[in-house]
Amino acid sequence: MTTTTDWCYLLGTISFVGIVVLHSWWKATNESMSYPPGPVKLPLIGSVHLLPQRYQERTLAEWGKTFGDIVFAKLFQTPAIIISSYDIARDLMERRSGNYSDRPRFILIVELMGWKNAITHLPYGEQFRLHRKWMQNAFQTKSALDGYRSIQRREVIVFLNNILSSPNTWASHLTRFSASIIMEITYGHQVTSSDDKFIGIAQRAGEETVTAGSPGSMLVDFFPIMKLIPAWCPGGGFKRKAAVAGKYVRELYDAPYNMVRDNMRKGTARPSFTANLIEQLDRDGRLTHEWEENVKGAAAAVYAAGTETTATVMMTFMLAMVRYPDVYRKLQEEINQVVGSERLPDCDDRQALPYTECVIKETYRWRTPVPLGIPHSSTKPDAYNDYHIPQNAMVIPNIWAMSQDERMYYNPTEFRPERFLKTNVLDPKNIVFGFGRRQCPGNELADRSIFLLISGIAATMDITKCKDSMGIEITPPPNFTSGLVSRPEEFCCTIKPRSGKAERLVRQMNVVVTEE
Repeated sequence: MTTTTDWCYLLGTISFVGIVVLHSWWKATNESMSYPPGPVKLPLIGSVHLLPQRYQERTLAEWGKTFGDIVFAKLFQTPAIIISSYDIARDLMERRSGNYSDRPRFILIVELMGWKNAITHLPYGEQFRLHRKWMQNAFQTKSALDGYRSIQRREVIVFLNNILSSPNTWASHLTRFSASIIMEITYGHQVTSSDDKFIGIAQRAGEETVTAGSPGSMLVDFFPIMKLIPAWCPGGGFKRKAAVAGKYVRELYDAPYNMVRDNMRKGTARPSFTANLIEQLDRDGRLTHEWEENVKGAAAAVYAAGTETTATVMMTFMLAMVRYPDVYRKLQEEINQVVGSERLPDCDDRQALPYTECVIKETYRWRTPVPLGIPHSSTKPDAYNDYHIPQNAMVIPNIWAMSQDERMYYNPTEFRPERFLKTNVLDPKNIVFGFGRRQCPGNELADRSIFLLISGIAATMDITKCKDSMGIEITPPPNFTSGLVSRPEEFCCTIKPRSGKAERLVRQMNVVVTEE
């Protein structure tokens, strides 16, 4: 006779066997899918020994040519997926963005330097979605973008007037141009001098951050226990650098925010991203210290990301025009024909300037400002083209490799805007601003600023090569710095007004904007 105990034993045995069988099936299924091919991996260090300190995008691009457009590597014990193809980047980070929108843990830049509550480094979740909503409302609606046009036009005129006064310091004028636009939009502060206090704070914070290291690139990011090393110990130099950077990052968070709060109390605050958020949170009764830190982080991220990349793109444009004078002449001719010489180009002229549009696209492509982007992270295991992608893998889009893909861009090292007259060529704006839910929310604002400045320069200025003591023209080499942001190494060029009429136009317009 079968007892209740016997039945329980039998059911338990069946359940156990079933679990074992299901586990074996799951394990066999997953193990039957191998990782993507990749470089040799050594115990403990993985493939780190194969990566150079500088220009890592080039080595990763070589891996792509050797192993394929999706490569598996190990950076110490962290699994890494390197993507060198736009199609794969789109498939994973856009079409499967729910799984590829997270970030690795950035110990150096977030936990030690203090870049907390910055959307660029936030893990994917509720806080990230809130910050992205703030950004979308401020930078992606047509009404918001149109509201910034007067600031952008004014700063183009200020830049051109500064060139007339001191053409040899054109690079610093470019930095001021991008910083002034973002500073006013973010904090309502209009920059009126080259030694502006708040721009100085932001520049120092950016410089010290870059010097201390890039996100996901330092040992402490792979071995969190290194956080505990005292700064005075051998090997603790990264903590000393991070502490210096952290001081300026904290000042960037606090100083402009406090300026906005003080102006709001006085009733003199100008409309801005920060003021709008403070008003909204105060109205809802949520302006606590925690929420203030969220606003500070969001504003600092907008300023830091927008200023550096826009200035870098413009410096790349300047280098390209010096090296390719025929391109610059065609650009000037188109603007002459469409806009004339009585005014500066405006956003409404853009559709009628197809060659100008091609020049902007080729500037983005020729040398992408952020070659490797900021790594994504996979939230859960995934399969792609019969390859296994593990959970918590660092996913690195090699934007530089995509921009130099010979299958898409013929002779990619050459600056050839005409390539974009064909409709089947990938628009580099689809890659340089990032992917999926991590795409730069200020891309349209940056793109408008770049259009207005490029077309304004071409309408009023001639850019030519410098000459040496023998009167021989100097062609600057296409050399770029290594790092998270890659910009042209310092070079010389000559900038002069195209004509007396162009010079008078710039000076007259500057008088108008100065009086406003």
